[in-house]
Amino acid sequence: MLAVLLLLIVVAAGIEGFLLFNSVRTVQAHAKAAVSNATGYVSAAKSGDAQKLKESAQGVSDAAHSMKEELSKPQWTVATYVPVYGSDVTSVRTMSSVLEEVSDEALIPLAEKADILSLSKLMENSAVNLEALGHVTKAVETVATPVAHAAEE
Repeated sequence: MLAVLLLLIVVAAGIEGFLLFNSVRTVQAHAKAAVSNATGYVSAAKSGDAQKLKESAQGVSDAAHSMKEELSKPQWTVATYVPVYGSDVTSVRTMSSVLEEVSDEALIPLAEKADILSLSKLMENSAVNLEALGHVTKAVETVATPVAHAAEE
């Protein structure tokens, strides 16, 4: 009886380990996609490519949501209790939540306003375009709260 119980525990641990291993690879792929899209976001912001900015923002958001969904699976909850690694798992889960919030509440809203936030529109006829400056100020105010919240976490 004890041998059967021990065998079941070993088999369950093996299955859990296999599921976690596959999940780690999935999370890693989503993280790489998020980084790639974030790099594209920065490039698009520098070049003023509004369409690429929107696509990159959505790509970061999609990757962040996929990561958070994957990290919500039961094997990750179990992994938080593993000595030494548990705190790392908790940190990764927090990071995915922060990335999701920043992408949804900051990157996407800014990308959607890219046409009116163009830095080239801030100067007009050698003078500051106050209307464009007002749009930039409103956009920064909109994203300030989620970015500040993310920085706290």
